[in-house]
Amino acid sequence: MSSDLITLSVPAKPEYVMITRLTSAAVATRIGFDVDQIEDIKMAVAEAIIMIINQLISPDKLLVIFSLEPKLISVKILGEGNWDSNDISTHDLGQAQLSKYILGSMMDKVEYQIDNGTIQAILMHKNLGV
Repeated sequence: MSSDLITLSVPAKPEYVMITRLTSAAVATRIGFDVDQIEDIKMAVAEAIIMIINQLISPDKLLVIFSLEPKLISVKILGEGNWDSNDISTHDLGQAQLSKYILGSMMDKVEYQIDNGTIQAILMHKNLGV
């Protein structure tokens, strides 16, 4: 299998997280990840989306791009559109550190694209068999 790209566009709202979780499970199954690895990928995708949404400013749309290699899945979650201010508590800001820890423990590599203190995109990688 050569590199395949799957792009999903959803509104940046928590009620659409389930769609991205289901899509990530289907995509990870395609490569051959086991049940535990698929669960890690699903949870990481959901956590990354919530992390982008729960900032002081958040986008109105998210692009979730899955890149498939024979033994690797890469997931980029990119905020797009108008970035609007959110009503967010300091407790929610503290959750970002926990979210980063969760992402780092479930995926093999996580990169953050940050602009003016706002996470604009998260790129995650998971290798098959690791």
